[in-house]
Amino acid sequence: MCPAADPADGLLDVTVIGPVTRRDLVRTRPQLAEGTHLAHPAVRTHRAAEVGLGAAGPAGEGLTAWADGERLGPLPARSVVVPGALVVVGTGRR
Repeated sequence: MCPAADPADGLLDVTVIGPVTRRDLVRTRPQLAEGTHLAHPAVRTHRAAEVGLGAAGPAGEGLTAWADGERLGPLPARSVVVPGALVVVGTGRR
């Protein structure tokens, strides 16, 4: 989802996909593996040291936050970068 993410830059890379039809989602899904989904007009990317997710009103009830394919929990959710907290084995970088 975030092909330019760098585990050592101290920032979260966030990909947001705006409204798309189910057909468009199915048709463009293979682009995720190739990293070419970023060219889609409904895709936006952001970098930040802190990210908050929430949803207002009844539409947001029961929504779950996910990161790297892992369930984080119900909204609202907040993620904060802790520089140097992750050691990536084999790269020589923290």
